[in-house]
Amino acid sequence: MKTRYRLNEKKSARETKNALIAEGLDEESATIIVSKLEQQIKDARKEAANKDMFFGAMWCIGGIIATVADFGYIFWGAIVFGAIQFFKGAMKS
Repeated sequence: MKTRYRLNEKKSARETKNALIAEGLDEESATIIVSKLEQQIKDARKEAANKDMFFGAMWCIGGIIATVADFGYIFWGAIVFGAIQFFKGAMKS
């Protein structure tokens, strides 16, 4: 019988490891798989946070430069959006 796994089940590392063992995987292999998955998830979250920080800074700086360049407008939207995105990324990292 083939078991279908869903990515959105939000299981803990222990639950995932136990599910792998229940499917016939030995404990050592299950431990290795779960630890590698945890590391990949951590790396992906850090990469997403860094991306948020980079693009947030670009929007904020771009808005400040456009405002200082005196195009006749104050680019509050870009400045505020960029600052929020930057700090959101900083909180995640």
